[in-house]
This record gives sequence, structure tokens and C-alpha cells, in this order.
Amino acid sequence: MSFGDSNLLGGFTELEIAAGIPSLVDGTDRGYLEEYEEEIAVDWEKESLNLTDAESEIAFLSKYEKRRSGKPNDIVTEITECLTPEDAKYKTIQAIISNEVGYIIGRFGRRERIPHYCLDIVDDNDCLNKFIKGFLLKVLKLHPSSKIVQEIDLLVKNLKENAELETPYERVSRIQSYIHNKARFVSGINGHRKIPRNKIRLLLATARLHLSILDVSKNKKHSLYKICESNSKMEGSKIDTPSFYFGYLFKKSEMSAELELKYPKVIEPINGKYRPHWSVRHRKNISYYCKIETRKKIEELKKIDNTNNLLSIKVLCLGIYFWD
Repeated sequence: MSFGDSNLLGGFTELEIAAGIPSLVDGTDRGYLEEYEEEIAVDWEKESLNLTDAESEIAFLSKYEKRRSGKPNDIVTEITECLTPEDAKYKTIQAIISNEVGYIIGRFGRRERIPHYCLDIVDDNDCLNKFIKGFLLKVLKLHPSSKIVQEIDLLVKNLKENAELETPYERVSRIQSYIHNKARFVSGINGHRKIPRNKIRLLLATARLHLSILDVSKNKKHSLYKICESNSKMEGSKIDTPSFYFGYLFKKSEMSAELELKYPKVIEPINGKYRPHWSVRHRKNISYYCKIETRKKIEELKKIDNTNNLLSIKVLCLGIYFWD
């Protein structure tokens, strides 16, 4: 099989494309979780873009931003129906992030070096199934049997339902464990160490983006009272509001990133080098990839005093949402 850089998809069969294999052939020589990731020492705003086909940063981001434009906005109705201050605040945060998903996809893609053909399907419902099956077939040379397909379907189902209320970062580690187990099945006890770093990095980074987008889009009550009650120590947690799921994971991700920054895990990466804080960026919630103006709105929403009158809080939330 041969193909040129100008038409990467052209070198694959329809079956391989359907399995999501093209997305696994690109990437950089960086890993993802404990065994793979190293922190990039440059700021995203200043890093070299190295865009192809004379594509500008604005054009790159706009391509994905347009995919979410023109959708009806029911924010006034949604905020009006909120029953608590926390519900109003995090419903507003959820709405402004949801409006910017297209931009987030583009910026996340630039930051994590995810190729275009991955980003184009990252918010598709069957994204994870395609990527995991394609990885097994193309990288591990393991043809997904009916049993393996059932395993993947169950894994993806559990990741999406998220009964344990795990952040995208935590859930992605479960995908890594599954891939490692299959690699050991194919190549022996150290088979997971033979996986090309750029391939696993690309798979896991894309999965984290997909799950992050999915969490933003959830609007229904989670109805996991035992789990919610056991974690109710988190300030402002509510188990009876539509925005609980989003708000809980939003705050949990923030706390996880802050803890990693203050108390980085002492690990020895596979290349023998140790860099503290390597996972801080990956633990942060998806708002990290929003526009600067959007991040300012989110910070203002978080500062709203919950002791104020509920109607006043709703007015403040809508005022911040419609900032120019």
C-alpha cells in the first residue's frame, strides 16, 4: 500500500476508511498517559503552526467552528427553568461552551497534532468504535472478531454512560488498558511496550476530545443518586438539576488539574526522563480550549454569589452569556 501526503485517505480501501484506520497513521513522537506523555514546553498561542496548503490558523479553526453555527439557541428558556443558582450558572457555562465546540475541535486538534480526517469525525456518535477497531486491525494486526466487537461496543457504551462520573482523562485510561491487554494477547507480556507511541497518542487524544464534547452535550439528569451523594462533598453539587452531570465533571476536572499542578505524580516515563506537571493540561476541562473571551465569561459566571436572589442570578447569567 502506498500513498502520498497530499491525499492520505486515497491509499486506503473503503473497508479501512470505514474502520477509521486513516486516523491512525499520523501523529507525533509523543505519548499520552503515564508511560507516554511529556509536557510541551511552549505556549499554544506562540507555537509554530506548520500549516499545510497555506492554510491560516483562522481558516483552520473556522472550518470546524462553522459546523456548529446557525443552531437554534434556547438559552433564555433553559436558564428561566433552572431551579438553583448552581444550575443556572453551569447551564450557562455549558451553553457557551457548546456554542464553541467547532472552535474547540480546531484548537484541540492544533494543540494535540490531530490530523484533519480525525477531527472531521470526532463528534460522530460512532467515533470511538471506529478508532478502537481500526487500531486493533491496523496497529496490532488483530482482526476484530464478533467477540472483540462486542467487547468494544460494551466498553464504548460504558464510557458514554459514565456511571462512575469519571472525567474524560480518567475514561481514556480505560481505553489504554484495553489496548494494552490486546497487545499483550498478541505479542506476549511486554506486547504493550511495542505499540508505536505516535499511534496510541493519537487514539487516546482523539478519544479524550470525543468524550469531552459528549459531556458538554448532555442535558438530562444523571439519576445516579448513590454515586452523587457519595461525592456530594464537592461544593455546590446538586443531584436534582439537569446541569449536575456537566457541572460536576467540570469542577472535578478543575480540581484534578490543580492537584496535579501542586502535587505532581512522581513517575518514570518510558524514555527515562521525568517532567513534573506533564498531565495538567490533559486533566483540565474542555473550556481550556475555548476562546479567551469565552474563558473570561466562564470565570465571571463562577464568581457569581450563590446567596443572591435566584432571579437576579439568572439575569446575571444571561447578561454574561450575551456579552459581545
